[in-house]
Amino acid sequence: GLRRGRGRRRRLAAREMSRRGRSGRAVRGFTLIELVVVLALIGLLSAVVVPRLYTALVAVTTRTQLESMVAQLDLLAYRSFALGVPLQLDDKSLAKVLPDGEPALAVPAGWRVAMPRPIHVALTGFCEGGTVNITAPDGANFTVRLSAPTCRAVVETDAPRG
Repeated sequence: GLRRGRGRRRRLAAREMSRRGRSGRAVRGFTLIELVVVLALIGLLSAVVVPRLYTALVAVTTRTQLESMVAQLDLLAYRSFALGVPLQLDDKSLAKVLPDGEPALAVPAGWRVAMPRPIHVALTGFCEGGTVNITAPDGANFTVRLSAPTCRAVVETDAPRG
């Protein structure tokens, strides 16, 4: 029985020594399995969160670009009056540079803009009104109505939000 007790004490002492550094103090740290588990959890969380963050970023970018184009359309009558030039906005004249050095409507890359009929804005700033169909890069369609006489822009059809 005596031998058995000494062997057990030696094993416990050896195990305790393996946990201590050369200075005799206890070594603190993580085991390899703990590190692997933490890395696996971080990987799983990333796999779930990153795609959702990307989707949210794309939605915000789309919304911001649409709002920018609507604001530009909203200012058509004012720009015409301030610049002292009549405007005719159609599919071909969107990129035409006005006297202020800016295009009639700055369309972001990937977006498509179509108008069933041209929109006329008089030199005095009076607008005939009209419809502008905007298609986002992801295929979402928006219809913007410009009401006479101020070209007040209102988004009537909106893409479903996801």
